Amino acid sequence: MALNIGYNCVKEIINDSVGSSYDTVTTYWRTNYADDIGYLLCGYPRNLAGSSATPQMYWFAAFSTANMTELATNAPPTNVITTRATVDNQSMFSNTISNLMTGLTNFGTNPSTNIELIGHTSANPRLSPPVGWMTIKQPVRKTPGKTNTTPTPVMRIAFFTEDLSGLIDAERMCGSTTRDTGTNPTEISMSNIGPTPGITFSNSATTRATYLSPFLLATNGGIATTNLRYFATGLRSWTNAVERIPRAIAVATGKTYAGAGVSDGAKVVIDGKSTVPKIAAALTANLPDFGARGGAMNATAYINNIAANIVDYVDADSTPSVDSGANPTYLGIENIPWPNEIFTQLKHLGVTSAGILQIQMTDYLEVWNMGNKAITNSPTITISNNYDLLLTMTNTLAGASFKTNLNALTGMGGANNSKAFALSVTLSPNSYKVLTTTTNTHTLQITNPSLYSSAAIRNAWCIYADQADATTNMSYTASVGTSVIQKTISGRWTRFLSAASKMTAPSGLYIFCNNIGYASQLAINGVPAHTGGDPRAQLFLSGALYNQNYTNGYASPGGRNVGRLQLSSFPESEVNPLKFWPDNGHANSADYGGNPTAFSQTPTSFNITPIPNNWVMKRNDTGALTNIIELGNIYDPMQWSDQAGSGVASQPGLWTNLTTAAIPDARFGGRNTLRIGRPEHSRFAFTNLGTATGLPIPNMGRSAAALLDIFCVTTNGIDDGGRINLNTAPRAVLAALAGGISLSSDLAKAGTEVNATMVTAFTNGVMKFRQAYPFYSTSQLPFISTNYGDANWTNTWNASTVFSTNTGCGLRGITELNDQGMEEWFSKIYGLSTVQSRNFRIYVYAQMVNSNNVPYGRVMRKYYHLYAEQTAENPNWPYNDAGYSMVPERESEY
Repeated sequence: MALNIGYNCVKEIINDSVGSSYDTVTTYWRTNYADDIGYLLCGYPRNLAGSSATPQMYWFAAFSTANMTELATNAPPTNVITTRATVDNQSMFSNTISNLMTGLTNFGTNPSTNIELIGHTSANPRLSPPVGWMTIKQPVRKTPGKTNTTPTPVMRIAFFTEDLSGLIDAERMCGSTTRDTGTNPTEISMSNIGPTPGITFSNSATTRATYLSPFLLATNGGIATTNLRYFATGLRSWTNAVERIPRAIAVATGKTYAGAGVSDGAKVVIDGKSTVPKIAAALTANLPDFGARGGAMNATAYINNIAANIVDYVDADSTPSVDSGANPTYLGIENIPWPNEIFTQLKHLGVTSAGILQIQMTDYLEVWNMGNKAITNSPTITISNNYDLLLTMTNTLAGASFKTNLNALTGMGGANNSKAFALSVTLSPNSYKVLTTTTNTHTLQITNPSLYSSAAIRNAWCIYADQADATTNMSYTASVGTSVIQKTISGRWTRFLSAASKMTAPSGLYIFCNNIGYASQLAINGVPAHTGGDPRAQLFLSGALYNQNYTNGYASPGGRNVGRLQLSSFPESEVNPLKFWPDNGHANSADYGGNPTAFSQTPTSFNITPIPNNWVMKRNDTGALTNIIELGNIYDPMQWSDQAGSGVASQPGLWTNLTTAAIPDARFGGRNTLRIGRPEHSRFAFTNLGTATGLPIPNMGRSAAALLDIFCVTTNGIDDGGRINLNTAPRAVLAALAGGISLSSDLAKAGTEVNATMVTAFTNGVMKFRQAYPFYSTSQLPFISTNYGDANWTNTWNASTVFSTNTGCGLRGITELNDQGMEEWFSKIYGLSTVQSRNFRIYVYAQMVNSNNVPYGRVMRKYYHLYAEQTAENPNWPYNDAGYSMVPERESEY
């Protein structure tokens, strides 16, 4: 009976702290961050009012504590749960729980013990941390024959709880397949548990289970005895669970996710039917500060752009989601041929005997397939150009000169200024193609007959654009159908460089051009302010396009944009995803565009062999997500200037990390996707919502990782089994979660294996994080680093982040891995992780004591398996909380 009393004490604690809600958190309080096990703490959100609530958690200790000194036989087990702590927000967890645990584990002269756990041997001890003995008293008559009694000690008990969700589930995990999906528990590898080469089970769940006797790990079955402690069997799960928005996540002072306070509280599903208003509303309601990420882009526009990009990433069509009008405030990024370099060729045909000056004009457009999928049925791209270019007409023989605007020639203006460019071939990933339209001849009547009276005079006319007349008046707008996808807000610089570039009859040529999304400048000879060369950003960039000479090593038609003339002195003079894109990527000079040396070499004459595996934009376009981590592929249109985050002097637009010194700047943008599964930009990574003594915590109010708490792939009957609790898993189990993965998303690095250094970085990063405070949500996993919480760590991003390539840990040894490749490792961990627990093993000791509370006889030992079973939702709770029942699964002496 005494053993059962101990079990019921723990059951009552778990009943109050875990079973009552969908978003509880289970963790261990460890003395040393590397300890496999510690004191079990179970917490649940205290305030349920959503966005106006202080994000508090009640935390309960599931062991016999120093202040549980006695329990009368007529006292209910609920008496033991009065010991709890209220943590105002995650940043205060360490301070608050330290004070709590100091009292709960200060046994002093009170007796305590270390309970032997399953897998314990004298050679390889496995013991609980010290837990207290609690005396059980029963009424004993003071005087024979009288009814008056006094409580007298008869037994003592001690109990400890182990979380089984932090162990390897032998029925679901341990398969020999590779980590293909990141959502199938069978794919969790045993290569990092036990002696080399590790453990391999059959794919059959029934075969795997034979290695372990039910519930009690009593046989090794090829597994080293010391490693049995990392396995559990008989675990149960919630099979029709609905993914809910966590209620304990702080997104601002006094604010949690707003969706957590509504009656449903379910995450928002993203699929092919999603709309911009629905996604934007979810972001605005749950993350009121998220729009601050936009920098120079106002908050509403930024939120709408993110929403549109999500919609167009998932849906199966190629029509951009864009608000109407010539000046849209948001644009969804589709897998279309993106205008990347624009050219206009002028040819001086001469002056007729009737004094008609003729200029032939041909437009060219270089397009880039930035995505990982071939483009076949491409929509036509329409370029509307105002052709505002002042030309000088000069005739040295006649001693005459005058100026006229290109757009004043006959045949110019209106519909004639719009040119349609159609892609007639398949555009493979990361390939470029120069498109052209029909050639048109435009004319100007010379009014003075003496200026065309003879053939010699007529042939002496030259045409050029004087550098003194260089302006940014020329501008263009690119459209797909009725949707504007690009424009030049501040125009584009155009010029001739020298008198030698003057066009002479009858076939003098000149080509002026501009790279798109590449650089801007304030003056014709000003230093270009580089923005990295992402044409997706151009619609909202404020700077005037940098002028490019067609010859002399500036232009690069048909391939990756590069300014060869300046490259040796100014390495930023190329579009280089490896060096200058926050998303990382690949760069190989083999796909540089052509290098025209004469105007007679038209842009279409250069055919560069593409490098398909070096694409920079991962696409879905199927109508459904396979993994919520695909949100890491969503283009982020933020606009900032940050010299501190740039590796190039005097180029604040080439930041690869946004620091706290960043300032809003609409000249710069692009090259960047949502930082999900990768370290967040320093500017948005951490915050401190506690007092001066609180620790910095992940800034979920502005970090892209918060989207994992808001959105999901489906809400229909998910099974939450087969997931490993990040807060309670021992190092060896964490290693199994992180290892055994082959990376394949980045085709240029396909087959790269997650190596031992990466696995060690992951295990250290998780253990360091949870030593500061538990993971409140798996969405906080991208923030781990190997020195998390150390004395040299501040609330800015540190140098030892795990899911990055710029450290001595993380993806060490893997170079040039692009954004999608780095997020793949994370995606194959995230879906198999949790912070919750449904299954517990309760250990209870019991021993007789005499009336003076002196123990005698042997210690009786028993363990119990407890499952928090899901039942119908409880309509009497806010947020339609989970109905539940505490179900004893098994009990046994040991």
